Amino acid sequence: MAEESCCGCVTLDGDNEYDMGLHIGSIFIIFVVSAAGTMVPIISQKIPQFRFLLHVVDSDEARKRPQTSLTFPFALQRLLQHQLTTMAEETCCGCVTLDEAEEYDMGLHIGSIFIIFVVSAAGTMVPIISQKIPQCKANSVIMEAVNAFAYGVVLATGLIHMINEGIEKLSNECLGSIVEDYESLGLAFVLITLVLMHFIECESSVFFGAQGSMLHGHAHVEITAQEAAITPAERETPKPAENPYHENAVDQSENNSKIRRKIATIIFEAGVVFHSVIIGLDLGVTAGSEFKTLLAALCFHQSFEGIAIGSSALSSLESKSKLFIVNFVFAITTPIGQVIGIGIRTTYSDSSVTSLWVQGILNCVAGGILLYTGLVELLTYNMTTNGQFLSRPTPQRFSLYICLWLGAGLMALIGKWA
Repeated sequence: MAEESCCGCVTLDGDNEYDMGLHIGSIFIIFVVSAAGTMVPIISQKIPQFRFLLHVVDSDEARKRPQTSLTFPFALQRLLQHQLTTMAEETCCGCVTLDEAEEYDMGLHIGSIFIIFVVSAAGTMVPIISQKIPQCKANSVIMEAVNAFAYGVVLATGLIHMINEGIEKLSNECLGSIVEDYESLGLAFVLITLVLMHFIECESSVFFGAQGSMLHGHAHVEITAQEAAITPAERETPKPAENPYHENAVDQSENNSKIRRKIATIIFEAGVVFHSVIIGLDLGVTAGSEFKTLLAALCFHQSFEGIAIGSSALSSLESKSKLFIVNFVFAITTPIGQVIGIGIRTTYSDSSVTSLWVQGILNCVAGGILLYTGLVELLTYNMTTNGQFLSRPTPQRFSLYICLWLGAGLMALIGKWA
């Protein structure tokens, strides 16, 4: 293959000094360093002071960890949203504004506002209507299938529609030398988001765990020899008379779980809502034949996201008024973005430096949140470590897998156009 014709081939320059001894020595250096790294946890375990750092949480406890999400990135998104209208007149690299000579059908754009609203609202109604159907209500597998489809939508939205777009924005040469010096800028923001999400979830587990201990009237202390002598059966089945706080603890635990689900739903919607405003703005400034293609793609996009929002809200909100508000806010956000886009269509450019930075960072952060939420909060807790799911018959489990894959696949396919 040495003499094969290729694109961008780079061969070793014979004039450059190649130190064979140094290269061979580097093999052993890398081996020793790698082996030393693997020994750090083993050596640390031998040191009493460091043993607590290697404590592994029991799988049963892991399944009981609270499901939470990061809130401040979405607050930042809403705070910076107003900058979109000020980016239009900024001096920029490769600015592309609407060509006045290109046909801009104002009537079609206005009509599309109502089309997107109806499609988005219809998507949120699918889980609600499904629950009202006797056959669906009696068969929990059908509702779980809807939820599994929504999980796939969340994953694909985070990866294909947010992270991918954010990386593209933060890789634009208009951003200057920083893009050339560090090519993984977008993924760095995703990584930061994932690490922060993990930190928040772990600390929330500690907080809610402490609350549970207080309800039981004791604190987590070191196990004594007397406690160690208690049999597993005695430990797992305390007598009601000996534990007057048992019923209250169970009720409080269920209440905390409901609160966490509500918070997760609101945060999930916040991310999707922001993304909806952005794509609505893009639709509002698009003209010509490209507009019709984008409109068709966004109809499917919004309907699938609506199913995900409706499914999440239905499982966490008991109040019909709150359920209506959550669904309505989602349905109206893309039309709001369209109105903004129509208003600034002649001056707005998504190639301005500020626009690239703002949209790139926020898309990567939002995508990171949805990715973590989808993999950890949704798939892990509801499928991977969920005993009810794992105990289902094989045909039912694979049916739910297919729904998950279908949701992810369809949303990924839509990423080709929207």
